[in-house]
Amino acid sequence: IVPEDRDEIVAAIGEAYETGQARAEARVETNDGDMIPYEFIGSVLEDPGGNEVLVGTGRDVSERAERQRELKRTRYLLDLAQRIAHVGGWELDVRSEPLEFEATDEFYRIHGASPGDPVDIETVRAFYHPEERRGIDRVISDAVEHGESYDMEVRLATDGTDRRWVRAIGEPVTDDGEGVAVR
Repeated sequence: IVPEDRDEIVAAIGEAYETGQARAEARVETNDGDMIPYEFIGSVLEDPGGNEVLVGTGRDVSERAERQRELKRTRYLLDLAQRIAHVGGWELDVRSEPLEFEATDEFYRIHGASPGDPVDIETVRAFYHPEERRGIDRVISDAVEHGESYDMEVRLATDGTDRRWVRAIGEPVTDDGEGVAVR
């Protein structure tokens, strides 16, 4: 285990003896000098003589670490592209009750909200001018019930005027022919 990661392993061993189990990640250096990320999981058990012993496993998590790096890079590029193009993305999952809404940071910025704000379907509806809401409800319903896509321009209500418009494009998502979401 590389010297910089040894304190974390020592702390995990202490945690295992206190709580009964622990998990930690550390880099292992091979004889060739390669660094391999490992995950260690340990549990404290009792041997036949009644003594506490620490048992555990370690596994190479290189593939997971690479996927995490690639995901972080891809998310950064997506966020950058959205900010440059001023385009947001979202998904409405209609299988859950209440309906589940997820959106990108740029969606929030376009609609005058902060990316960490809690948002439900009624909050999303409130982003739009009151005269637009019935049409939005209809196209969402048609997307879910009939698998129809939509492309429309609608007024936002975030600043209290009718001067701010957005283009809203929605695609249905189906599972075994049933509408489950709109993106």
